[in-house]
Amino acid sequence: MLSLKVRLSRKHAQDLSFSPFYPNKLACASGQYYGIAGSGSLDIITLPDVPGAPTGALAGAPTGVQGAQPVVQSLPWSDCLFSVAWSEKNEHVIVTGSGDGSIQVYDINNNKGPVAALKGHTREVSCVHWCQCRLVNHLFMSASWDSCIKIWNGETLQMVSDLPNRHDSLIYEVQSSPLVHGLFGSCSGDGMVKLWNMNSAHQPMGGWVAHPQAEVLSLDWCKYNQVCK
Repeated sequence: MLSLKVRLSRKHAQDLSFSPFYPNKLACASGQYYGIAGSGSLDIITLPDVPGAPTGALAGAPTGVQGAQPVVQSLPWSDCLFSVAWSEKNEHVIVTGSGDGSIQVYDINNNKGPVAALKGHTREVSCVHWCQCRLVNHLFMSASWDSCIKIWNGETLQMVSDLPNRHDSLIYEVQSSPLVHGLFGSCSGDGMVKLWNMNSAHQPMGGWVAHPQAEVLSLDWCKYNQVCK
């Protein structure tokens, strides 16, 4: 097993996402002071091409960091970045969610920072998620501590659906089904997990108290069975 360690300069990692196009690239959303204050950055990390490469023998590894592959790009933002997602249609596009309530759109061929900053949330953006199902893979979603979910067109960068007050507390994560287009789930500090349909999201398709008197911080879908979650 190949073990790698990459140190981010004066930043703490908040989220990590592998590229769906390049098996050796991943994106990391980070921020200073554990996201409580300070700035953030999107770091694009390249892993070694040869599985099982010996520790310390990686080409271009920085001096004094055993087994580490250098961060090939570090793109700053003025606030902490809490979440990151790669585009499912364009191998160069990444979106991040920030503590200032905005969503950043990056082209990794552009070293000058985000190509766009989308405004829609009034509090921290806790999650960005790019839809994986082929029929809707031009869309991505965002969830926030303002208890709202928003759906965006990743090609036009326009908001296509605004879903306010979908939980009674902070929304921590939103995930679309990889097998059923239009179906997505959300989880919240109210202890609930809810299922939604993009085409009629004024009411949940279903919901349940996943953890009474506790917060639900994360959820995911089974990639092999469309009825399991």
